[in-house]
Parts: sequence; structure tokens; C-alpha cells
Amino acid sequence: MRPGDNPPAFAEFLLLLRTEEDRQQAKESLMKKHMGTKQHAHLHSQQACSCDHSESNAISEMKEQLEKLQKQMSLLLSRQQHDTPSKSQQPRPQKVTTENSGVSKPRPGFCFKCGEDGHIAPTCSNKANPALVQRKTKAFEQRLQRWDHNQSQQSN
Repeated sequence: MRPGDNPPAFAEFLLLLRTEEDRQQAKESLMKKHMGTKQHAHLHSQQACSCDHSESNAISEMKEQLEKLQKQMSLLLSRQQHDTPSKSQQPRPQKVTTENSGVSKPRPGFCFKCGEDGHIAPTCSNKANPALVQRKTKAFEQRLQRWDHNQSQQSN
């Protein structure tokens, strides 16, 4: 939706909202199927206003809130990238068992589109973040090289 466009009618907005909720639910069920039973907390809230706010005021307020939330998220993500979490806070790398050695090989465990953990690129609805993907890919390649090096030492 462009800034000059009129907002959708209530029925159309409700249909868009329900469609998005269904898409999110389908995405979560696919993620549970592929990634295990990791639980995520979701907060759904609705507010009703009995005052005379026009729809355009409500939309502007929502846009302002969205901008604030996006700034908070980017700040939190940048802090997470700079902080070194303790061992208990670090996500465990996903592993795959190799056929002949019985030893687990590390897997990326992040989205190749946005770089976030917990989902894969085909199901990603986030904006692309090539810088984060590049950093995580480099870190994964280093983990994989260490694993390969350890495997070659163990076989000797």
C-alpha cells in the first residue's frame, strides 16, 4: 500500500488480516514439523476505542508504533550481534549424522534470506538481509572447517 492510497474497507481489511493469520499459522506448523517442537510465545491483543478517531489517524498511529518497534528490534539485534552470549544462551547448532562415521556434521540453522534463526528461506516473509546472511554463512563455514579438520585428525 502506498502512502497516498486510501485504506481498505473494514471487510477487506478483516479478510487481509485473517489471511495473514492463516499464513502465519501454516508457517508455524511447517516449522514445527521441520524444526521440532520448539515453543514460541505469541501475544495477540485488540483494543477498542469509543472515541472519534478517524481511520487515517488510527493508521498513522499504527505506523508510528510500527516504526518505534522496528527501531527497538534493530537496536536489540545489533546488541545481540555485539554481545557474546554465555554458552547456555547460545543456540545449539543443528547436526546431521554422516553415514560412515556416526559423527554429527554441523548444519547452518539459519535463513539464507533474512539471516534469522528458526526458519528457512522458502518460508521466509522477512526482508532480505544479505549482510547478516553473509556473516552467519562465514561463521558456519568456519565451524564446518573445524569439524572437517577434527574429522581428518580422528581418522589418522
